[in-house]
Amino acid sequence: MECCASGLVKDDGALIRLSKLTGEERDYTQVCRNGKSDRAPPRPPAPFADGLASDVERGVKKFTNKGDVGLVSGIYEEAFTKVMHAATTLYYLRLGWDDAAGVVLCEALRSAHAHGGLRELETLDLDRNKLGDQTAAALAALVQEEGALPKLKSLNLGNNQIGEAGMAALAAAIRGGFLPACTLIHLGDNPGSAAPVREAAAQREGMLIYEG
Repeated sequence: MECCASGLVKDDGALIRLSKLTGEERDYTQVCRNGKSDRAPPRPPAPFADGLASDVERGVKKFTNKGDVGLVSGIYEEAFTKVMHAATTLYYLRLGWDDAAGVVLCEALRSAHAHGGLRELETLDLDRNKLGDQTAAALAALVQEEGALPKLKSLNLGNNQIGEAGMAALAAAIRGGFLPACTLIHLGDNPGSAAPVREAAAQREGMLIYEG
């Protein structure tokens, strides 16, 4: 729970695993680079609780008192709700997340929005992962179906694996008028052409699509 909760809103360099350090680091930058912890994407509270209960039943995780499963799940839900309500920036860059992780992230964002969160979020940075069409489609569906991320100004999806289908999904969301506050979307270094998104953005005043 502590590991999952600590990774909800911290940026990519803010979680350090001491066991990964060599002892040869000479400055903070080297500590961050060498000790960078592996991180799973945020999980919605309900799947977290179900997974924890299942792990305890199977003996994968152990509690002195099995009744503490509900207590720990409740602590996670409280942390998830609180930080997602307050977040203005989410930096999930350079974490090696693939499409499966991206879909989990989008479900977490959906859950947060459904409970009143992410209303103040201005920056979502997913740069330098391995996110593809499924993630782009899930993100587009989130803003189209739920009207999420109303104050988002900057969306960074650069250096990922988004193809033509993912670009088309994002373009549809932009054409539909969603992400109303967004002024910058970074789509550089993806295999799919950003042309459909750029064309959709051209119909929106003040929206820039960065492809460099």
